[in-house]
Amino acid sequence: MKLSHSLIIWLLGFAVILSSQACNRNLTASLSDYESFVSEDLKEIAVFRKTGCFGTCPIYRVHFYEGGRAVYRGQMNVEMEGKHFGLFNQRKLRQIIRKADRNRFFLWPDVFPVEEKEFLPDLSNTITTIHKGDMKKSITHNHSAPEELKDIENAFLELIDSIEWMSVNDK
Repeated sequence: MKLSHSLIIWLLGFAVILSSQACNRNLTASLSDYESFVSEDLKEIAVFRKTGCFGTCPIYRVHFYEGGRAVYRGQMNVEMEGKHFGLFNQRKLRQIIRKADRNRFFLWPDVFPVEEKEFLPDLSNTITTIHKGDMKKSITHNHSAPEELKDIENAFLELIDSIEWMSVNDK
């Protein structure tokens, strides 16, 4: 009887290791993934966007959709210009949204800084949009945002960097 319990525990441990490796592996998109994405009507979950400045700030946006699919559109001052498609770890996006919930993202002002006269038009803006149920909230961060918002933005940047992007400019 002891042997069978040990075997079961060993098998469960092995299954946990395999599942954690599967969650952490990089997801690689294929042309068929993109074609099925285009043909489906998927719900948008979040958008992360960087706007231009009076210099060489990167200008791009990333749309995250249900099913772990993302579309990147690089406009200027970025390594990847044009339209790209990729798959992302959905667990990581859920963690970002939970962090936003814990920090009351949906109750924050729509723009930072809050005082319009403090807004600096020559700075790049980071615009973070999160959909939750019927709610949709966008926050434009010019400067002077709370650390919690900066943490959420950094989490989005890490997620974006973890995606293996495939160019779909000609598709």
